[in-house]
Amino acid sequence: MRRLCFASMLIFQVAGLILLAAPAFAGEDQLIGSGSSLVASVGRSNSLYVTGNNEDSASDDFMLAPSYAFNKDYSLSAVLAASQDLKEQQFVMTLARLSLKRYSGVDLLNHRVKWIPRISLSLPVNPAEQAASLQAGTTLGSRFELSPDYLISKKLGLAFDISGSRNFHTYDTAADGHVNTEYSTIQGVEVSWSFTDAISITTLFNHYDLYSYQGVASDFFSHNEEIDYQASKHYIFAVGHSWGNPFVPSRTPDGQDLQLNLLDSQNSFVYASILVII
Repeated sequence: MRRLCFASMLIFQVAGLILLAAPAFAGEDQLIGSGSSLVASVGRSNSLYVTGNNEDSASDDFMLAPSYAFNKDYSLSAVLAASQDLKEQQFVMTLARLSLKRYSGVDLLNHRVKWIPRISLSLPVNPAEQAASLQAGTTLGSRFELSPDYLISKKLGLAFDISGSRNFHTYDTAADGHVNTEYSTIQGVEVSWSFTDAISITTLFNHYDLYSYQGVASDFFSHNEEIDYQASKHYIFAVGHSWGNPFVPSRTPDGQDLQLNLLDSQNSFVYASILVII
């Protein structure tokens, strides 16, 4: 189950990036003209180190992300993700999310910043979420993209993402006894660099704050590094590394030091994926 949770978070990070960028990948004119688009992804993820113990992980990951543009400003998107755990031979749904956003954005600070607001609804398809008696989750989020015209290079991309979520559970505690999370927030920083029109690298850093029904707070870090090659307007190849996912406590057990690593044998994953945009 621990491996399935890691695979779920990996898909969540990749799917989130794809959804935010889907209009750019598909082309705004294509979205407006057809009214809809579809991003499909097939990938493979593995533990960074193979040690032979039960913590190793390998899975085939699948995702569908349909999107419908109502007009030049607003779109409705969904993410459906699943994972085939190759160690335990289990196939499970890992994510179901519906999002409404203004993908064209709102210009702020004299066109220096683009604000992209969104609202999302998540449904409990993950076995861990179902065992925790999750009924649904709602999220309000905002993405702030800095115009490359005002950065050191037009090849550089810089964006900030802030979101807050409210979960609805039948019970305050899960079947395994852990206390469920009622509220959570995520603060993210995304930095990208376009080497060419087809090749780019993206780094994403997230900080999570979780608040239980009893008011107990905890926080976590995660980061993701990915290289993308856009072979055509319909095909994108990606390879990357993910750490945290976000089950690594932000501090060491003594509470004195931050527990933030570039990579390690227990919490690092590497992955490769093929994206098809229709």
